[in-house]
Amino acid sequence: VDEEGKNIDCYGYQWWMDNYKNIQVFYARGMQGQFIIVVPSLNIILVRLGHKRLENKQNKHHTKDFYTYLDFALSFK
Repeated sequence: VDEEGKNIDCYGYQWWMDNYKNIQVFYARGMQGQFIIVVPSLNIILVRLGHKRLENKQNKHHTKDFYTYLDFALSFK
């Protein structure tokens, strides 16, 4: 439940979740900008080792850099 009392459908079991371009995506986000992005339907696992965490949000829950890395991975599908 978020601060407004609404159910959160983008986080569970220590994983962030998003439906991006009609593709279900799961990811773990580290304190220093690390990502483990998993797209089961496309057999994609993307790992980013980071050194700086960006806080600029594209929407309420997910950062812009997450979408940058995901778009890069999806460009190879």
